[in-house]
Amino acid sequence: MIATSVASLAIVGLAGVLIDSHRRAWQRFIAGEDQALDAADGRARRYAQQMFSRRMAASSTLAVAGMLIAVRPLVPMQAGWMVVYLSLLVGSCLIVVVLGVADAVATSRYYRRSRRREVQTAQKLTEALEDARRGADES
Repeated sequence: MIATSVASLAIVGLAGVLIDSHRRAWQRFIAGEDQALDAADGRARRYAQQMFSRRMAASSTLAVAGMLIAVRPLVPMQAGWMVVYLSLLVGSCLIVVVLGVADAVATSRYYRRSRRREVQTAQKLTEALEDARRGADES
């Protein structure tokens, strides 16, 4: 019973720390202090909003799972109640996993596209520099 209470408090506490961290990261992004993302770029803003939403949802669902663990002793030991309780607990855990995977995929896609744009820009600049050098050599 004590181990369950400690585990539940630890999970809820972790969820609280994560929620605060996500909120602070969003505030830094809005204030333009986040160097990783350009707040003026529409893609970066959309990515940041969606990332914030996914991470807040996952952290909140993690808190719900922690609270469900805490109320376990209150759940009657009857089949119907246990099915509902376990469905809620497993469902919340699955939601956290799905949101985590979705966040990882979205982050990978965003940075892959960002890197591709950087490479294309570098290629264009290199070509322009080569053209300028050729033009200077010809004159």
